[in-house]
Amino acid sequence: MSSEIRTSDSVILSVQHVAKSFHHKKILKDVSFQLSGASASVLIGPNGVGKTTLLKTLAGVMRPDSGEAHLVSLPLFTENFSHRKHLIYWSHQSLFYPAFSGMENIRFFLSLRNQSIHDQKIIEQLDYFGLLPQINDPVRIYSAGMLQRLTMIKMILSDWKLALMDEPTSALDVDGLDHLNHLMKQWKEDGRALLFSTHDIGWAESWADTALCIRNGVIEQEISSPKFQDMHHFLSEKR
Repeated sequence: MSSEIRTSDSVILSVQHVAKSFHHKKILKDVSFQLSGASASVLIGPNGVGKTTLLKTLAGVMRPDSGEAHLVSLPLFTENFSHRKHLIYWSHQSLFYPAFSGMENIRFFLSLRNQSIHDQKIIEQLDYFGLLPQINDPVRIYSAGMLQRLTMIKMILSDWKLALMDEPTSALDVDGLDHLNHLMKQWKEDGRALLFSTHDIGWAESWADTALCIRNGVIEQEISSPKFQDMHHFLSEKR
């Protein structure tokens, strides 16, 4: 997609001509798209096409080689980080401090966002997600599924307009997936924007308003109201 994107008042995220290379190999060549509020978009593509790289770049974990992006009209790729209060990142890898307890991690994360929440609210969420017995345990002994539940608590207690989620269903059991499905519905009803990657295109069909199909360093196709067969067809094409 090489044409300029025109933004409107409903646009939460606008991305234009983003490129990123590693070891002189271009992973992202020219990525452009936009997201509106109260919507969910799924990034799909074969392994290694740059889905995680794009999410990390938008989250500020790494800088692009070129291109620009705006979140609620605030520039992302500058030294001005005022946009960060509107953004939250759900990484495929745990971003928690392993020696801290779940409670301590949530407290610390919220303090970085200048949010003050009473401990009782954190305790209520830990109880709801079945993590209260581990309230004083370091998260290094948490299972992958428990870390995903802790991430959901972090998302619930934070203020944000855009969530970038890398494989959010990974390691979740049936109960954990039910929790996530409830949250996806709530977040969309709240008018928030969601951009997620997943290999579970059946789950993506349930939640994605748009599929951003990435390959060869660009968004090759955008599919509105994507169906399983649409996404499967794109993923199975040989290029």
